[in-house]
Amino acid sequence: MFEDGTEAIKIINMIVKRYKQSIVAAQIYNAIKYIVRAPFKNGVKDLKKAKESINFAIKFWDDKEMEYENDR
Repeated sequence: MFEDGTEAIKIINMIVKRYKQSIVAAQIYNAIKYIVRAPFKNGVKDLKKAKESINFAIKFWDDKEMEYENDR
């Protein structure tokens, strides 16, 4: 929870629902979760997990765009 009382999960859900691909959405969800909790829990370890999630989301997104372009 943030100082103003906002729950992180509400913010994460608002962001994630904008992604069309569920696999990308799940990875973005994980990345944000790790970024938010890093200063309170596992520090750099959580930031590295966030980076892995973002890299996976980017790779999946790029692969899907390549499939779309090849289908044309």
